Amino acid sequence: MPSLICGFSAGVLLVVPFLNNSMCCLIVPAAAIFSLFLFKKGNRLERKITAKEGMLLGLFTGLFAALFASMFDIFITFISHTNQLVQTLPEIEEAFSDFSESHLFKQALTMMGEMAVDIQNTGFSPFYALTVIVNNFTFYVILGFFAGLAGINLVNRNNSSKISDNQL
Repeated sequence: MPSLICGFSAGVLLVVPFLNNSMCCLIVPAAAIFSLFLFKKGNRLERKITAKEGMLLGLFTGLFAALFASMFDIFITFISHTNQLVQTLPEIEEAFSDFSESHLFKQALTMMGEMAVDIQNTGFSPFYALTVIVNNFTFYVILGFFAGLAGINLVNRNNSSKISDNQL
């Protein structure tokens, strides 16, 4: 349950325009670490959280964050008929105009243009949706996994200081 709560919260924050650009690499790790704290408090654990528990909580937090962020991103794009790709495509084309001789680059720009047109016309692009899902699940699951593993030290350190205070 802590992974679901923290993953949902991270998914919501990941579609907020300013936050998704500036804090995208911090939201999921923070959510994974917070899920460790919730797990420990919710289960009233006196023992230390194991590495397996930390990795699983982080992994599931990343999975839920990816699921909700993907759903919200695709839904908002469907409703608004625009997103960051549509808004920044002209700037991308201008910035990379020097590479216009490359066949691969032309093909990539063509695909991005087709996605932008689909999004503007119907609010949905299957290739854009697939790209968002694959990117989110790859990136956020890895971040959550490692943050869950790294967060064990933070959560267990908090526990060891309480034990030493109680022993005095």
